[in-house]
Amino acid sequence: MSRLAKELKLDGAVSLDVLMRAPGVVQSDEDIGDAEDFWPAIERALRQALDMMVRMRQREGEHLQKDLCGRINAMRKSVARVQKQAPLVQKRLSRAID
Repeated sequence: MSRLAKELKLDGAVSLDVLMRAPGVVQSDEDIGDAEDFWPAIERALRQALDMMVRMRQREGEHLQKDLCGRINAMRKSVARVQKQAPLVQKRLSRAID
């Protein structure tokens, strides 16, 4: 409270009592309003957040697909090299054993 008084350059100390009496600090139930009054704004915000989440997940899925396809292609190339060299390796091993 004293830091607040210093920052606002107020004379004297700021007490909890002073803050509680300030306008707008405490509201009664009548001042707050009915929850249904806020629903349109809340619904818009929720829909916007959900739309953003869906778009983010779609982008994430596209990136994941691209990454996985790249990895699958790399594995296919590796398998093709192994299959191509397998007979040569088998011949070398046979000669080494004989």
